[in-house]
Amino acid sequence: MKKRKNVFAMVICIILLCLCIAGCSESEENDHESKDIKVEALQIPGLVLIEKVKVDGTALTQLILYDPETFIMYSYVEWIDGGGIIEMRNIDGTPRVYDPIK
Repeated sequence: MKKRKNVFAMVICIILLCLCIAGCSESEENDHESKDIKVEALQIPGLVLIEKVKVDGTALTQLILYDPETFIMYSYVEWIDGGGIIEMRNIDGTPRVYDPIK
């Protein structure tokens, strides 16, 4: 009878442990970051924002932008105290061009 109680207690502990671990996971429902991208906060006039990506576990944010006149794409990487912009390139070295249809 004592062995049965120990097994039952062990099963209950394992279930509680699994519930605690699963309850702490992140999901998109718990994401409190605004889904609206504020372009005016970006200090790069004349470029259009396509995508904003926050790198998990860091303070790094990458913004994908394009020039509406030439459709050339740029990547702006923002860190805690600054950032930098670079023109995106294809594998063959030509500038990557944004296709609004895709």
